[in-house]
Order: sequence, then C-alpha cells, then structure tokens
Amino acid sequence: MDKFARLACFCFFALLFPTSASVRLRVMAFADSKPVFKDRTVAAGISEEVFEKLSDAKLDTLSKFAFASSYVPGSGDDSEFVKTLKSVLGRDADLSELASFRKLLHEAYSLVTQEMKQQLERSEEVHTRKLTQPERADLYERQVKRITGLTLKGPLEPSDALVDSFCAMYEANRIRFVAWEKYTAKEAELDKDVKIEHLFAVDSNGKLKVEGKKHDPIADTSTEIMLQYALQRRGLSMDQANLLDFKIHQLWVDRLIKVRLQTPPHGYAKTTFRQLLEADKKLFEELADETRHGVQVTALGRPIDQVFEKCMNKAEVMHLLQPLMGKSFEPKGDEKASPSRVAPYKQQSPSKGKGKSKSKSKSSPKMPHVLLNGGCRATTNSGDSICYGFNLGTCSNKVTNGRCDRGFHVCALPKCGKHHAFINCPSKNQSG
Repeated sequence: MDKFARLACFCFFALLFPTSASVRLRVMAFADSKPVFKDRTVAAGISEEVFEKLSDAKLDTLSKFAFASSYVPGSGDDSEFVKTLKSVLGRDADLSELASFRKLLHEAYSLVTQEMKQQLERSEEVHTRKLTQPERADLYERQVKRITGLTLKGPLEPSDALVDSFCAMYEANRIRFVAWEKYTAKEAELDKDVKIEHLFAVDSNGKLKVEGKKHDPIADTSTEIMLQYALQRRGLSMDQANLLDFKIHQLWVDRLIKVRLQTPPHGYAKTTFRQLLEADKKLFEELADETRHGVQVTALGRPIDQVFEKCMNKAEVMHLLQPLMGKSFEPKGDEKASPSRVAPYKQQSPSKGKGKSKSKSKSSPKMPHVLLNGGCRATTNSGDSICYGFNLGTCSNKVTNGRCDRGFHVCALPKCGKHHAFINCPSKNQSG
C-alpha cells in the first residue's frame, strides 16, 4: 500500500475514534511504553511464550506493533498481517491467537492514530497526563533499584499527582515551577477522601461543560524537616519523569536547608522560608531560560542535568538566600527574648484588684477562641503577623500589598496560608 493510501486510512481512523483532550494525553503513555505493551498483551489473551517471541523480534511497544506490517485495520484483507505473525512466531498462528492479535492490533493502531492527531491539533486546554498503573510500577521499581541510601516509602514517596505533573512537563517539553504546597506524599493522597465539587466552565470552543474540581491535599512545609521531605519528593518525581537526576537535585535541597539552619551574623536575621521560596522560584526561571530548546532527553543526555548546577550558582539565585539586616534571633547577655509574635494589636494591661492599672507592661495579644480551637497560628513561616480580624471576617482596615496594620490577610491555618479567611477555608474540616 502506498503512502497516500496509508495517509487516507489514518485520516479515516482519526474521524472514527474522536476523543477528548484528556484521553489523547493518556494515549501518549501507552504508545511507547514497554510495561503497558506487556499489560495489553496479557489483557488480549496472548501467552507469555508468544510475548517473548514478540520481544525477541523487537516488537515491544504498541507503536511498533501497530506498524509491524503494511496492513491497516479496516482496509480489508489482512493476509500481510498474518504473514508477519508467521515470520515472528516461526509457525502459523491458530484461530485463538489470530483473534487475540487482531484485537491487540486494532487497539494499538487506534491509540497511535490518536497520538498523531494530537500532534496535528493544538488545543488551548492543558490537561495533566496521568500515567497508567503498569507504568507507575515500572518507574518506581527502577528508581528504587537505582537510588540507594533512601527508603522511598512513607514521607519520601511522591504522590501520583506530583509525578503526573512533571511527566506532563516532559511531554510539553518545557519546565515550570510547581508550588510547594503541591509536593504531597503518596500516603497523604491515599489517606484523605478527595471531595469533588462540580462546577460549570467554558471550554476552548466556547461550549458550556460541567467539570469536577478536586480539593487536593496540601503539603506541609512549615518546618525545616517537612520542607526537606517535600523538596526530596519533587526531586524523586522529576527523576521518574526523566527531567533531572535525583542526586543533582539533592545538591540544591542540601543548600536550602543548610542556609536555613545557619546562624546569621550579629545584626542580621535568619534566612526566612519566604527567601527560600523566592530563591527556588528564581532557580526554575533560570532553568526555563537555559532550556529554551526543550527538556526532553537528547543524544547528549538530559538538558536540565547539564545546566542545573550552573543555574543554582548564579548570582541572581544566590543573593536571595543572603541573611537580611535586622535584629538577630539569638539574645545576648541579659537581653530579653523577643515575643513569638510581633503584636500590631493594642495591648491590654493586666488589672490588679479594683480599678485600672497604670502599668506600662505589655503582653502578647490573645488569639480568639475560634482561631485557637481551629489550630491556627499567629504568624507566617517568615515570622510576619497574621490579621485575626481578616480570618474572622471582621477586619475593615485599609489593605496595602496584602496586609493591613494588624498583619497579612492570609489564612491562619498552618497547612493553608492562602488568601482567604479561616472561616471560609476548604481545608478547615479536613484538618479537623
């Protein structure tokens, strides 16, 4: 069959099997994956002995099997396909095997044509590709064998959603920054019941559709050890997605934790979590700038591997980690330790007996019982005050740059910190 006839058949099958953007992205996980091919051969009823013969003939993916012969499904006589099977097996396939092979061929050809259709049709909607279960297991098992010294379970095993997001970056061929709150562990993904909220939305074609919005778990990065776990999960996810070697990524994690734990010089403040976040964002900006030609593996290796250390040592990144001038956290001599919260609220002097006391001593403001019982905190990770009134929905002060004179207008729930009040926080019930 000539090239024009095969192209016509491809267009015919592309019209026969229309699908959504989410399915088309999922197809890319099937077409070139060896674990998926093995899983589909078992599902089609092909024996292990026959599968070994297919592997010996280098027919180990769905994309290769789809074009092993000149026969195109739906074009009529499949004698060419039968001849190809005979050359691979070294014998004539029986009726049961022919039925299984025909089923596998139609599935493989349909999936590959959808992948080609995706490359021709560009959609404005971006969907995170979800790996198949055989592919997840294969990536995890190979990573466990390759990385020694770490137990890749519990707090170090990245969630499926995190791995999927970096796999989507690899297929999109560009790197971007993912918020720290999304560096969740697999155990958190399994433990929590994910609630789906159905919303109306407009797609790229202007049509109204109903889509489900999930309230995903949030990663805890409030302490140094929890931040280290979160960043290591990111490194493991990037390693599974073939974007960056885990050992190279760990160099950056070690630097961030070291900078955070260092005692600052006298007159300087300790490097805050916010500074670490800004430096991390800047690093990914530099990586995106250095990998404009793409992040997929080439003959020279992974592009991000080659520029990562250069980017993490750039002055644009390093200066964000420097301690800032301010009062040191360690009191010297008879200096009294500063209160745990910088109090913008008016202080109340303790009363002694009858009447009002004229004492000028100040005490730390009391947190409202609603926030206290909800497990809220008084300051952000960087030590800045949080407005109690905003979290209770009662603040009427002027807001400038996200804060009023009493503190930042962010959620006081430790694992949230987003720009909404605590009383409206969707994570409030989950944390309780």
